[in-house]
Formats: sequence, C-alpha cells, structure tokens
Amino acid sequence: MITSDSDRTRLEQALALRDLSDPEQGPHAIQDIVYLAHETLAKHWGCRRQLHRESVLTTRPSTNNARTLSLRQRAAASALALLRSLSLDPPEDVLLVLPGLVVRNPKRPSPQAAHQLALVRLVERELGGIELAEMVQKTIKSVLPKQPYRLLPIADDDTLNSMQIDARDGRNWMPIGRCGRIKPASLHNCGINPNTHSALLLELELDDIVALRKSLPDIALLRSENADVAQQMLNLEPYEAIGEEARKTAQVS
Repeated sequence: MITSDSDRTRLEQALALRDLSDPEQGPHAIQDIVYLAHETLAKHWGCRRQLHRESVLTTRPSTNNARTLSLRQRAAASALALLRSLSLDPPEDVLLVLPGLVVRNPKRPSPQAAHQLALVRLVERELGGIELAEMVQKTIKSVLPKQPYRLLPIADDDTLNSMQIDARDGRNWMPIGRCGRIKPASLHNCGINPNTHSALLLELELDDIVALRKSLPDIALLRSENADVAQQMLNLEPYEAIGEEARKTAQVS
C-alpha cells in the first residue's frame, strides 16, 4: 500500500527498473531460463501455453470495496489473478507462464527487486504429488542441468504439499523456488470448480538461477553497465572474469 513519501520513492525506483525477463526491453539470459522452463514442460505434457506479463505495480482489495496500489511481492499472486480470468470457460489442459519483476520486503529501507517466473498447470482432472514432483524435476534439470537440488516442506496459504526448492551452490544450498498443488479452496475463490479441475504451481527465482548457471561471483552483474560484462549476460555460458576482476582471480589461484 502506497501511504508515504518513502513508499512513493520505492515505487518510482521499481517502475524505473528494466524488466530483464521481457524481450521488448532488450535481450538477456534470464529470458533463456524462462523459455527453457516452459518449453520443456509444454513438450513433455503436449499442452498449450498462455503467456501473461504484469507490471511490478499491482492493486489489491482495501476497505470499503476500494483497491490500493502496492508492489508485487510474488509472481504467484498474478497466477491466481489469471486463473480468475479463466473461470468462465476453464481449459482442459493449459500451462500458464508468468514472468516478471517482483519486490521483496517492499517496506524495508532498501527493498530488493528480483525476477520470478510462475508456472501453473491447470488440468481438467486430478493432479497429485507425483505430477508435482515430475514438474519440478523436468524444469530444474532443464534450467540447472548440473546442479543437484532438494525439496523442503514449507507452509503456504494457497498450496498443498508446499515445498521450497534449493539448488546446490558449492558447499551450500541456495533457495531457487517453491512449488505446490493449488488448494481446492483457492481454486474455488478463483471461480474454478475444484471437483473438475486441479492445478500445480511452480515459482522460480530467475536471478538466482542465472547466477548459478553462469557461476556469477556477484548477482549484481546481471544489470552491469560494463559493455564486456553486459555482453556475457546475453547467454547462459559460464561467466569469464574481465579486467581487474580477472587479475585478482588469477592471483588467488
């Protein structure tokens, strides 16, 4: 909710950011991850896809049936809104693809902007844990083919069997997403009959995935204005240090 000058400043900063997941704003490796994820699932399932993009600025219900402006914190919120738009004639089998900018911890003095991808499979039949595990496995192996991953149970308001997805980063584990089966009550609230349809949700942290895939020493390199670095951000090839950074790396090794 935008209520103060600091809120307006954060809003202006978020709106000024380039969305690296949007081809219309210029090419970037993040777009390759988006493509790999939805292309892999669509080919495996043989389902059609529906792409949807939203601004980082969104609205939400407030008092007296009014709506207030706020910064989008999760791509999953857009996914539920898109499901509502399909409620009049829900498809038999569709993969909803929702990439874009989000703002984590928008009330903090230094909120963090990031790119997320929400993937929702809506099907006119029952989907369970086996199908969810398959969705995660196919997607993660397509975007991070060399990284082991694990699933950890978490609580989530809109999904069942909710899991956090971690990928191995050297000796550590890095959270790169979450998944779950959308609750029947959530589908019902979207106007979709949970007795005829079910849905799986997979949400990915695109910045972190590209950083892992390219072995980036600093995630800020994704937005680097250095021409040589920016050129490397156009593909998923391993990052090669340049200039002073390369010399320091050579001295350490």
